Amino acid sequence: MSRAAQGPLNTTALFGATGMLGSAFLEAFLDVVVEGYKPKVLVFMRPGKVLNTRYEQHAQVQVVPCDYPKGGDDLVEKLRGTDALVSVLSGPGYTFGRSDQGG
Repeated sequence: MSRAAQGPLNTTALFGATGMLGSAFLEAFLDVVVEGYKPKVLVFMRPGKVLNTRYEQHAQVQVVPCDYPKGGDDLVEKLRGTDALVSVLSGPGYTFGRSDQGG
């Protein structure tokens, strides 16, 4: 079954929303381009990061505190039910809890 036949993407996980590119993605997700389509955006935030105040109380935005570089069951559980994942992270990369790789 094609993605179009399954219906719209109602819940999107966004990683990197505090950066220049990530904030542009978040703005695009919240922009009404199809009347009545208002996807929920789960904004994954590492400890110590703060989302722009204009998005904090937005009805479509849900901030998800998560130390995602550690990976694991907590991350998997928080992603459950999402239709899409968008990552606009920058930096040297993450190994998601693997101790056998640098990064």
